[in-house]
Amino acid sequence: MEGTNPTDGSEAFVTYGRGLLKIFNTGKNFGFISPVFKGEDHEGPPLPSSVDEGIWFFGNHSLPMRASLGVELTFEIWENSQGKAQARSVQVTSEPSAVVPVEQKQEVQHQVQHQHSKRNQNLHPNEPRVIYPSVYVSDVPVEWNEAAIRKLHRQLGLNPDIIMGLKFLPFTEVSLGLAGTKGEKQATPVTGSVILRYVNEEAANAAVERLKGHPIQTSSGVTKHLGAKHATPPKWVVQRKAQEDEAKKVTGHHIFDKSHGQKLKTSEGQSQKVSGIVHRVSMAGYGVIKSPEWGEILWRQFELPTNLRCLQFTDRAKFIGQVEHREEYRRLKDMVGKQVDAELYKLPDGQLRASHVRVSRPVLENVDDEGMPALEGQADEEPPSFPPVGMMPFGPGMPPFMDPSFAMMGMPPPWAMGSLAVSHKLHEKYKIFGIGLAAMMDIGKEEYGLMMDSEIGIYAMRAEASSDEACGADGTWSKLLNRIQAFERRKVWPGARVSPTLTTYDFGSFKKSGRDYDLHLLRENARYLVEKGRCQPEQPCQKVENQLKKVIWTWWTELPIVRLEVAKRMMVQLSRQSGPGPISWRAVTQNIFFPRFEHVVYQMWCMLYEGWDIQDVTNITLEAKWGSYLEVSSEALSKAQSGKIMALSKEEPPLILFHVDMLDLRYSAGGHDYKVLWEDLVLALLKLHNRTDYSEENIH
Repeated sequence: MEGTNPTDGSEAFVTYGRGLLKIFNTGKNFGFISPVFKGEDHEGPPLPSSVDEGIWFFGNHSLPMRASLGVELTFEIWENSQGKAQARSVQVTSEPSAVVPVEQKQEVQHQVQHQHSKRNQNLHPNEPRVIYPSVYVSDVPVEWNEAAIRKLHRQLGLNPDIIMGLKFLPFTEVSLGLAGTKGEKQATPVTGSVILRYVNEEAANAAVERLKGHPIQTSSGVTKHLGAKHATPPKWVVQRKAQEDEAKKVTGHHIFDKSHGQKLKTSEGQSQKVSGIVHRVSMAGYGVIKSPEWGEILWRQFELPTNLRCLQFTDRAKFIGQVEHREEYRRLKDMVGKQVDAELYKLPDGQLRASHVRVSRPVLENVDDEGMPALEGQADEEPPSFPPVGMMPFGPGMPPFMDPSFAMMGMPPPWAMGSLAVSHKLHEKYKIFGIGLAAMMDIGKEEYGLMMDSEIGIYAMRAEASSDEACGADGTWSKLLNRIQAFERRKVWPGARVSPTLTTYDFGSFKKSGRDYDLHLLRENARYLVEKGRCQPEQPCQKVENQLKKVIWTWWTELPIVRLEVAKRMMVQLSRQSGPGPISWRAVTQNIFFPRFEHVVYQMWCMLYEGWDIQDVTNITLEAKWGSYLEVSSEALSKAQSGKIMALSKEEPPLILFHVDMLDLRYSAGGHDYKVLWEDLVLALLKLHNRTDYSEENIH
C-alpha cells in the first residue's frame, strides 16, 4: 500500500467504503471496484456520487496477486480538488457483508419508496432477505465438511470468503440403493452433493469454472471429477427477482441511504463547509475538528477490524499496542494541530459530522531539522482517472538494468540461494514478509530465509559455464553458505543513489522522477520504524535518516537474505510480545502489518538494532533511474555476453539468473521442451505412488 497521502489540501478523505473487485490488472497494478456500497452498521458520511458506477485504484492495495474477481473489498475513498474519486488502502475484507451489494443498493433505494415497504410486508417470515447465486456441486466426498470445501477453494485460487452459505443435500433412494429389488443390500455412498451460495454472480461464475471437472479422490481410492453448474432457482426466487428489477427501474440509481446521514446545504445550494483545527484524535478511528463557528465536529477517518474493536473494551493495553503502529492511525495522528477544511452532514438524530476532511495549510518539512524528508505532492496533483496505456500507474515498470559488479568489491555477489528456505511467488501469501518468514521460523531448522519475487534459472546452465565446476567440492554452489555468512559478518547493505534526472514518469496530471518514487517508498518503511522527529544525534537512526537524505536504494542490491534469529527479535519487538517465546511465529504475525518492499524494513531494523550500516556503491553502479536493481537478470547476462557491459566475474561467478521469463525466454530452462520433461517426471512420480488423478490430458 501507499504510505502517506498528500497533506497539501489537494486531496481529501471522504469515507470508508466496500465493494466488489471487478477488474484487477496485476501487471500494471491497478483495478476497478464495482458496485461500491457501505456496510449496514457503518456510521459515516454518504457515498459521493462520483462512485455511483464504481471506483478505480492505482497501486495502494494489499491484494494477493491471484485475488479472485467478485471478492469483497474494503477501502478508503479519497477525492481531489476536482471531485474525482480514487480508492486507497484496498484490501480483502475479513468480514464480508451479509447482503449482496447490488441487492443492498436496490434495497437502500427502495427504503425511500412506498412500494418497497409494501413489498416487505408481503414477504414470508421465513423468506430470506437476500437471494445469493447458487451453484450445485456433485461428486463431493461424503467425509468433506465446510472447512474442506473452503480449503478446496483456496487451492483453486478462489477466496473462500465469497461463500455466503452452503447446504449438503440429503441422499436419495437411488444413491442409497433403496430403489431396486426388495431385499437388496443397501449401498454405502462415497460422494454426495452440496449447494454453495456465493456473494454475487461473478463469484459464482468463477466457482463453476474452477470447480467443474476438478479431480478428487474418494475414501475408496477412486478418482472422480467434481460436477458444478448454476442451480436452477425456484419459482418464488424468479418472481421476487422480477419485482426487484421492476422497482429498480422506478427508483433510479442516485438515491443514497438516509440512515447514514444527509449533507448540509447552504442557502445557495452548496455543501456546507467547516474550517478549524484538528483538536484531538482517537485510536478508534475518529478525529475532532474544533471550529469557532460550529464548535467541536467529529469525523471518522478509518474503521478497525472487529477483533481490535473488541480489544478496546477487553484489553486496553493490548489495544493500544496494536493500533499505535497501524499506518492509518499514524496518518490520523499526524493531522493533530493542523488547519483543515471539511464538509458537514447531519445524522438522522440531528448530530453533525464532518467528511471530506483536507488540510488547508500545508506544513513544509525541513529535511535538515527533522531528517525524515517528506514526499510532497504537487499542488495540482490528482489521481489519474485511468492509467495511460502501456504505463504502470503510480510506479514504473521493471527498472532498467544496473551494472552488477559486486565481485569487484570483494563482496559476495547477489545470487545466494543454496540451502535456504525459499518461498516462491506461486504461493502469493508467502511473498508477504511476516507470513513467509514466520512459516520458515516455525519449521525451526533453517538459519537463513529468502523470498524470491522473480522467475529464476541456474547461471551455470545458461551462460556457457560448467555446471560440474559450480557444483563440485570447491565450486561456487558448495561455498554458498560460507559466502552468505561472510556477508552477514560484514553487516553492510550495498546501495546506490537514485537519480532525480535520469528518468521522469508522466502520470498525466503530474510527473515523478525515479528519485521521487523511491524516496516515497523509503520514507514509508522508515516511518514504520521511527516516528518523525524522534531521532536524536548519535543514535543509530541517524543511519536511516542519512539513507533518506541521499535516497540510497537498497532493495535487491543484495539478495534479500534474512537471518531468521534476527527476524525473530524484530517480530517480537514489532508485535510487543513479552514472556516466553511464542508457540507459533505465524500467530505472532497476525497483527503485524508490514509496508511494501518489506525487506527494506528488515534492512533498516538491522541498522537500528543489529549494528548494520549502508555502503554507498554509486561510484561503481552510477546513479539509478529508479531503484538500484543490481541482480544478474536476463538483460544483464545478454549485455555482458554482447560486450555492452563488462564481463561477469569468473572468480566469483553468479549462481542465479533472475527474470528468465524476459527476452523471449532466451535464458529460460529449455522453454517448452523443459516443461514437457518436467511434466513427464511428475507423471512418473505420481504413477509410482499409485496416483491416477492426473494424466497427460490434464497435467498442463
